[in-house]
Amino acid sequence: MAQLNEKALGTQPTQNYTGVPDSPTNDDHSSDKGYTLDQKTEGGSQHLLADSPPTLSEEQIKALYRKIDWRTMPILALLYLCSQLDRGNIGNAAIEGLTKDLNLTGNRYNIALTMFFIPYCLLEFPSNLVLKYFRPSRWIPLLTVIWGVVMTMMGLVKNYHQLVGVRACLGVAEAGLFPGTSNVFNQYCEAF
Repeated sequence: MAQLNEKALGTQPTQNYTGVPDSPTNDDHSSDKGYTLDQKTEGGSQHLLADSPPTLSEEQIKALYRKIDWRTMPILALLYLCSQLDRGNIGNAAIEGLTKDLNLTGNRYNIALTMFFIPYCLLEFPSNLVLKYFRPSRWIPLLTVIWGVVMTMMGLVKNYHQLVGVRACLGVAEAGLFPGTSNVFNQYCEAF
């Protein structure tokens, strides 16, 4: 359990959600309903409200933010790196003969490039709405798996139409990355 300061551990009676004061010795009905937490100390049992967050010192808050940063930033940076690689690898494929193999004449190559950005731009806002129903810890990995499958399929395209379809699907899959990471930052980071 997180460290709590001495004020939170006091033996003063607390009130549960029904407005009835709880005393440290009257924990029969309140602990069954989950309203309070019992904490065993050397002096006996003490009650804490279950919804009250622990009071942290300035140093503990800084340490908590540092821990969150060290756990979230590397993986999000890696996802952005993969995202940029996935967007730009079609240029490398064009240098290696994609335009010749798929007979991309005229503006077909440019259309294939553009088809990524149309669903990407259109679906960023709806992705924010999806985040109300899915946690970012589930949504971002789901998108990552989907875009990994789409990128695997990009290696299997045989003609121009398949390339355009796979690029559009890649735009759909990557559209939720930026809103998802923004949501993670907004949940954990304070505005300074």
